[in-house]
Amino acid sequence: MNSRKVFLGAGALFVWFGIAAGVGWQIHPWTDAHGVTQSQIAVLASVSGNVTTLACYDPNPTTAHPQYTNKPNPWSPCRSVDDNLDGVTGAHPGTLAVDLGAGAGNSVWAQLDYLPSAIRGGYVYTVDASGGCAAWAGATSRVWFYHYDGAGYTDVHGSQFQHISQGAGTLNLWKTWNNYWATNPLWPTYGMDFYLDKESSGGWSVGTVATPQAGAPAGCSTGAHIHQAHYDSSHSASYNASLYSEGCFRDNGAWGGTRCNTNPSTWAWVTGKPVDGRYSDITFLYITVH
Repeated sequence: MNSRKVFLGAGALFVWFGIAAGVGWQIHPWTDAHGVTQSQIAVLASVSGNVTTLACYDPNPTTAHPQYTNKPNPWSPCRSVDDNLDGVTGAHPGTLAVDLGAGAGNSVWAQLDYLPSAIRGGYVYTVDASGGCAAWAGATSRVWFYHYDGAGYTDVHGSQFQHISQGAGTLNLWKTWNNYWATNPLWPTYGMDFYLDKESSGGWSVGTVATPQAGAPAGCSTGAHIHQAHYDSSHSASYNASLYSEGCFRDNGAWGGTRCNTNPSTWAWVTGKPVDGRYSDITFLYITVH
């Protein structure tokens, strides 16, 4: 969120953000021996809704959570038991994949946050990456973000948005963007298509949440939601851990109820933290800045 940005001197960026316990920490850029800085940015929620799945369909409830006492580790290992009776088990496909429950027809956006002011702007290029379930569960768009700073081109990374109705004019076209916080924007205002790092007043519209169709083959999604993930392995990246800060162990026998227990032996981890599209941090990654 841009309100959490504090600039100290030319080009130095420190980001504070709170987790459920109210504890903040700083994200510092770091510089290698060649003067190239790795600066951490965020990929924001593409749509407003509840987090329904993260790294595991059924996280192991016997492993301690790295931040919250008496709650399970949501990252690994993943269970092969279908605790929540949703028909799927094991690891959630995709790199840093997140499922966001949202109604069909809601707008889906690609938006970044915490871009350093040295990043002037760049391009996005979107391609169709749909699989065999697209006819029933919606298409997949893969968005590549190209970054430019004062020295020119500096980095590229990708995000993927699945179970969408792709927007007209979004595929196979180069679109221009400026960093809203740039000291020296790359494009004149009349020459850019949108801002990145301007929360709900900017971003790249990739489409809308698709309406699932009847008769889907086994293995295809049947509920309206967005599957959002990274699509590259060349950047250091991580989940926003605070996505797991709400929820509890819930008894299978009372699934759908409100009864919770903090020290069970065989209970399911319930996600469901609400997030806001183009505002809530979903994942973090480092990009190169000269």
